[in-house]
Amino acid sequence: MGHSYNKIICIHPLDPSTDFLTELGCYFGDNYCLVKDNDDAHKSVIELVSSYKSKSLLVFLGHGFSTALYTAETKDYAQKIFIDSSNSHIFEGHDVFILACRSEEFISRIPKKFNSVIGFGNIISSRKEISQEAELTSNFRELDDNEISYFNSIYIEAIKKSFGLLFNGIIYFQQMPDFISYFLNKNLNSILRNRDIQNRIEVAKLVYEFRNEMKLINS
Repeated sequence: MGHSYNKIICIHPLDPSTDFLTELGCYFGDNYCLVKDNDDAHKSVIELVSSYKSKSLLVFLGHGFSTALYTAETKDYAQKIFIDSSNSHIFEGHDVFILACRSEEFISRIPKKFNSVIGFGNIISSRKEISQEAELTSNFRELDDNEISYFNSIYIEAIKKSFGLLFNGIIYFQQMPDFISYFLNKNLNSILRNRDIQNRIEVAKLVYEFRNEMKLINS
């Protein structure tokens, strides 16, 4: 039981707005690939992953949309499309974990040549994203920076624990959503009982949405 991967890589395009994901990236040790803010760095990652012939584990941390995953973004480097349907063949035959906004829609659109893939819904990880969501839906979430950071820490910890079970041979990749949900559920009651969290109902809603919008697709 567990994994038998030829390679493991955790890809994280450099972006100050996703610095909080470094904690999760560092969990992968030498397999953590922080992609620098230049075209050559992104091209090298595509070429590297394309060279993986046997089943491997590919993890992406960063920004995404229903049609693509995005590159690094810094003051010196404008964000671009990194992976879309034109080069998603790099996922072929692999298990793929994509922690990016609307990646559950993205994985539904690309060719089903991967082994298994896990994606997520619209992850609210900053006040900027709250404002962007409010412009589209007229729904403004009452959350402060500390509460958003707390939410981020909850799902990062749930994902880390689930990968720990995978790497220790206790679960299969396809069971990851069940165990992420389990660890998230353990936090929900404590969130709602914690009166030190002013907007605890809103924080709990974010956890519910994160859990419920997670999607596993098998080839």
